[in-house]
Amino acid sequence: MNQRFLKPGRGEHGRVLKPEPVETMSVNQMGPPRVQRMVAAMPPLTHDFEFFPDMDKPWGLSFMINTEEAPSGRSAGSLAWQTLTSGSIWRRALAASI
Repeated sequence: MNQRFLKPGRGEHGRVLKPEPVETMSVNQMGPPRVQRMVAAMPPLTHDFEFFPDMDKPWGLSFMINTEEAPSGRSAGSLAWQTLTSGSIWRRALAASI
């Protein structure tokens, strides 16, 4: 699945999504609200967390979007997604358009 987002729309066996839907997933889809601290729904399995506190972070259709460069070096426009079991994908911004 990750390859479809790392190579916009292309999977191991060729194109599975057009580039346009992948681009739509990469643009703010939530309007003014921003990603906040996430409180653990299952404390025995995970902890509360917040990616990049004090940074502006909207959501696209599938990913959190970094709107500015993070202290870690993650570039503005980068996309991230995290699972309960700490599985994650991250796509570096290919263009500086937010």
